[in-house]
Amino acid sequence: MQQFELLQRATKTTDSDLNILQHEQESFVILYQEKYQIEEALARQAGTPSEPRLRQRKEQVDQNLSQKANSILEKRMHLAKKHLDSIQNLEKVQNVVLNEHLMSWRRNQQLSGNGVPFFNNLDQIQQWCEMLGDVILQNRQQLQRVESLRTQLPIPMEPQQDLLPSLNAKITALLSSLVTSTFIVERQPPQVMKVSNKFSCSVRLLVGNKLNVHLTPPKVAGTIIRYLCVCVPFPSHNLRGAVFTSG
Repeated sequence: MQQFELLQRATKTTDSDLNILQHEQESFVILYQEKYQIEEALARQAGTPSEPRLRQRKEQVDQNLSQKANSILEKRMHLAKKHLDSIQNLEKVQNVVLNEHLMSWRRNQQLSGNGVPFFNNLDQIQQWCEMLGDVILQNRQQLQRVESLRTQLPIPMEPQQDLLPSLNAKITALLSSLVTSTFIVERQPPQVMKVSNKFSCSVRLLVGNKLNVHLTPPKVAGTIIRYLCVCVPFPSHNLRGAVFTSG
């Protein structure tokens, strides 16, 4: 999918912008330390011939600090808008993968229990999900770096201009949706089962590799619910058109 290339390219761009922002912030800190040293020197050399030169340098440093602070703030807001664009594009691509491709796979899997030929493209869907997970995690890490930089150097901004809280909420929601939606029953039990017959089924987390689930494998328990038990909570008039699966 071409959209993944665009997402990866945008993520590389924001990472580069973030490195530039970090470098400029480090430059600000160095300049601020110089200002502190000049102020200490002025306190020691007040009334000496060196005082005018020190005051002139202090004015230059103050002016440079003000310019750098404005530049850093502008870069932060510009980077936040780029992250917003990336997250909105991520939402669109994830919606296609989960609500179209994965949903279609689920329907086809269900129909295969009735003898309909089943084209199993789950490996391809997993590849897309892993690419989504990779881009989401990279953007999440970038937002964490932005938050760390802002903590190290707080620069006030208008609340309506601060996109970081909503960006963090959006990227966390995307990751949560991806994880919960990609935990699937890969092999369903038979829809009609005989007493005492053995059968097998399997589950699969399509983004497990990206989350390093293999390092601490989770324990999964499954329960097969009888058809009548599924129907009990629902009034009969609500069952029209409903589709049930043994998974």
